[in-house]
Amino acid sequence: MNAICQAECFVVSVEASTRREWLAATAGVFFASSVATAQDQAATKAVTIPPQLWQETRATSRRLLDQSRDSFERSLMPLADLLDQLSVATNLNLRLAGVTKQRDVQRDWQAQLVRQLEGVTAQLERFQQPASIGWQADVYLARFSLANAQARLAKFEDRPELAATMQTRAAEFAQQHWAKRLDDSSIGHASPMQIWRATNLLNNAEGRPAGTDRNVLRQAIDATDRWSFLGAGIGRNDVRQAFQYELTRVDLQESKPGTEVFAANAQRAESLLVQLHETTTKFQAMGTASLYDVATTWRERSELHSRLQSAGDEFVPETWKQRRESDFRSLQRLAANTTDRRGRNAADTTYVEVLSLAERTADVR
Repeated sequence: MNAICQAECFVVSVEASTRREWLAATAGVFFASSVATAQDQAATKAVTIPPQLWQETRATSRRLLDQSRDSFERSLMPLADLLDQLSVATNLNLRLAGVTKQRDVQRDWQAQLVRQLEGVTAQLERFQQPASIGWQADVYLARFSLANAQARLAKFEDRPELAATMQTRAAEFAQQHWAKRLDDSSIGHASPMQIWRATNLLNNAEGRPAGTDRNVLRQAIDATDRWSFLGAGIGRNDVRQAFQYELTRVDLQESKPGTEVFAANAQRAESLLVQLHETTTKFQAMGTASLYDVATTWRERSELHSRLQSAGDEFVPETWKQRRESDFRSLQRLAANTTDRRGRNAADTTYVEVLSLAERTADVR
């Protein structure tokens, strides 16, 4: 992988980028990492969840699957957003089913995800429009997500040979997706954030550390600063803050818990996400960012706190938790005040409901 070539492609990319390319992948890299721990829980004692809460979680999650898929099929939601919302709903139910030792529920949700992705992939393939901007790269991304979900299901069912085969195919699709995004960027049809996401996905699929291409992020930040100086939309503050957080996330991932470097990176990551949430909220009030944008920015902070807590509670000060809770209450009010549920708004408001359920059950692990 030639990181210098990627960085140069950042500079020549002229597509009007939005933060959505970053937001849609904040959970990781589309089903590539976050559920494995939930489905392999090793606790000896099952946790009990109130039946009413279980029922609400399942019903709301299934509603999100239906609404986001409907929005995608009507071309109201891009693939990246759809994959993100499928991931959030599935991960929540896999986590809860894992800690309550409900293997049948775990399998049902994994199989349901595979069916959803089979339908999405087939729909994109039938579209068959090579001249459509980003179509081929999206096809590879959908194929990657499907192969990865199939590998996880096969592993859960104790079918190691099939799991290994699907993991190999997922890595191949990740490589094809990255190569196509790079081709698109050379003619201005892919943004810097799309290239970084494709690169990060490939690194994960092939088991390479995210820091392998850290210089790509630095080049992207420099390019964003130049666009900002020129007054271009792809130089917006939220885009730059998203890139800065990505760089800090990589640094945090590669630093050792308990060290001063780790603590400094954690502090910087928190500060950047707070700034990003404030910026996105302001843009939403002006009509240049969506409810989904605000919600996913908040979710990234919640997931950061979860990762930090796994390294030790001392890394998540009470003031951080209080600020996150306050911002979430504001997000819930924003969703409740979204009275026009046409278009994709129904899915996005349900997305906030699923985040609320994830927050209510955050201690169930």
